[in-house]
Amino acid sequence: MKKITKTALSGLVAVTMIPAVAAPLVANAEGTQPAAEEKQIPQQIEFVLADGTVVQTSTVNLTTGAHQFSELTLPQGYELVSDGSFTVVSSADIIPVTVRAKEAVEETATVIASVQFIDADGNYAGGGDYFVDLDDDGIANYSELQLPEGYELIQTGDFFVDANNPYTITLHKVQTHEVEQDTATLVVKYVKEGTNEVVGEDEAYTADGVKGEVHTFNVDLKAPKGYELVEDEDSLSLDVEYGQNAEVFVKVKAVEDKNEGKEDEEKTDAKEDSKKEDKGVDTGVAMPLAGIFGTMSVALGGMIALLRRKNRK
Repeated sequence: MKKITKTALSGLVAVTMIPAVAAPLVANAEGTQPAAEEKQIPQQIEFVLADGTVVQTSTVNLTTGAHQFSELTLPQGYELVSDGSFTVVSSADIIPVTVRAKEAVEETATVIASVQFIDADGNYAGGGDYFVDLDDDGIANYSELQLPEGYELIQTGDFFVDANNPYTITLHKVQTHEVEQDTATLVVKYVKEGTNEVVGEDEAYTADGVKGEVHTFNVDLKAPKGYELVEDEDSLSLDVEYGQNAEVFVKVKAVEDKNEGKEDEEKTDAKEDSKKEDKGVDTGVAMPLAGIFGTMSVALGGMIALLRRKNRK
């Protein structure tokens, strides 16, 4: 009995030990063991200006291989000229990094001034807190204040700034005047040369605007039918004040109608032909005279016959 137990126990031990030994072998085969840490070496960095002036030298621990300049901590007040790269090989090397001084940014301080605006009568016009004195010299200008609509400054220029002192500024109310609108009117009349008889008129030209100001009318002239302009100018320009009426007279002359002349000639020729016809026939005069002469001839013959009878006796 003891042998069997011993054998069985030894077999059990053998079985349970196999997985324990096999597990590490599998793990090594799969590469799950932690990798060895990369070696870092001290690297000397030299920050220099473009002219070669050394600004600062520092030593940092870096792994071998490629690195960017942007990984480095720069000297205070300086910036990289370009974000280049460098390679760490040996601690004996010195890596130059070109830098330049940052542009100085002027810091300006502002003062909050508490302002209250009033008008000439004292009917509060607005106000609030304003940022003034941007150059931090203790002096501000009234123009830095945003005024209420409809008001303007009475006092201009500079004033001393005191953040603890409220300011009361009197303003002048801007006077607004209503603008009166009106109409400018121009009438163009055409008059006959020599008699000044009005023979035509354009429709009135009108324009609206601020009363008292001037409007310039530019008019193309068109003579009435049967007339033509005396002057060579066929347009005119005239200023008329809004609210005023103006008239302008343009001289014209009658245009000769060739057809009308022909009609007159035809009428004259017709009259002359009629007269010629009257002289050739003249029936209205010849017939009464013939009757008179015939009657006189008969009466004369009778008288002669009567005288002859008396002589015979």
